[in-house]
Amino acid sequence: MSQDYFDAVIGHETIKARLRHLIAEERLPHAMIFAGPEGLGKALMARAVAETLSGRPLLADFAHLSCDADTPFIEDGGTVFYLDVIGTMLRVDQFRQLQEKLMLRASGSRVCIINHVETMNKEFANRMLKTLEEPPSYVIFILATTEAHKIPITILSRCQRYDFHRISIDT
Repeated sequence: MSQDYFDAVIGHETIKARLRHLIAEERLPHAMIFAGPEGLGKALMARAVAETLSGRPLLADFAHLSCDADTPFIEDGGTVFYLDVIGTMLRVDQFRQLQEKLMLRASGSRVCIINHVETMNKEFANRMLKTLEEPPSYVIFILATTEAHKIPITILSRCQRYDFHRISIDT
């Protein structure tokens, strides 16, 4: 039996079931927003999706990585890209570099996880919108946010939204 990477996520059974179903049916949307308060497992759920699609555990422990000014994103084996927007002064050429890497055809899906997407500047939002409007069929975007209301409606309207809520103490 293959490993279920979603087992690492505690709670959020409805979201896990929905994502498992969409992956099994090969109907995962090209863009998703995981929204909710800090510390509820949004990045962990995004990681579980990426690991399930790649069929292997990710090399990087995204929770302990930080991006430097020259490399605003972290690449894991060429199939998963992670970008933490908070505290990053993203330049146009850096985002273009990420787009180019994402667009290179690879076997299987490529996943781009963007954390703290609510802190993106207008230039980043415009580039993100353009990418979401014309996504390659093999690229999946997962945007994680604690404040969905700060994301432009033009981006929100192109993503399937999953709202994370606090889990019970028993869970």
